[in-house]
Amino acid sequence: MALAGILNTTLNATMRGVVFNGHPFEMAVQDLPMPVIQNATDAVVRITMSALCGSDLHTYHGVAGATPP
Repeated sequence: MALAGILNTTLNATMRGVVFNGHPFEMAVQDLPMPVIQNATDAVVRITMSALCGSDLHTYHGVAGATPP
């Protein structure tokens, strides 16, 4: 296991993330476990900015793809 994976499991590191659970109009900011590098080809990327596409709102409104996981 990579050093990052060892640190994550020992320190119980978390991050904040916006989660859509498949129900229209329901999103939440949650504490989530930090991702763990498991393979030499893995990468963890910190997102500092993001944008929404107009089609993302179809899922949020329950028009397409809004089925519970």
